[in-house]
Amino acid sequence: MYLFASSCGSSGCHHADETNTTATGHVCSCYVVLCSQIIDGASYNSSIDWFSFGVVLYEMIVGRLPFDGFDEQEMFQRICLEEPKYPKIIQPDAANCIRLV
Repeated sequence: MYLFASSCGSSGCHHADETNTTATGHVCSCYVVLCSQIIDGASYNSSIDWFSFGVVLYEMIVGRLPFDGFDEQEMFQRICLEEPKYPKIIQPDAANCIRLV
């Protein structure tokens, strides 16, 4: 069995200026793994990829995304304002592992 993981993070983008976007003004990422710094337009560095990794890890363990919403805007609001919820069936060690990421 093989596992293929692909990075959706933004740290690999070559920024045209200090706006944290590409030359065409687009953020290089999947919207389901965007961290609050990108959503808020704040500066960021390669550590944002740890947030993306945490989202993927949460989905692998829990079986769903940590933040959902009716549309992208609602999801972005939850990412910025809420903590993910962990179902009771998830072992405490697994939940703690995700929190540490």
